[in-house]
Amino acid sequence: MAYYELEPWGAERDDLRSGIATASLVRMWADPKKAKKITPTMFMPFYEAPRKQARTHEQMRATFDALMSKAK
Repeated sequence: MAYYELEPWGAERDDLRSGIATASLVRMWADPKKAKKITPTMFMPFYEAPRKQARTHEQMRATFDALMSKAK
């Protein structure tokens, strides 16, 4: 989980890439006044806003260490 927070992968990340491409294309043909409001998340089916406060490196490291100690 700690590694995923640093380097996300999977379907959600794929949706973001697709959303970025789609938003870019839609902005090209949109009314210039409305184009600024078009975001990649508008094209992501199950988007959840990120946490308000990001975890610190130390917090992520502590989580990772705790997971690794349980795996032994």
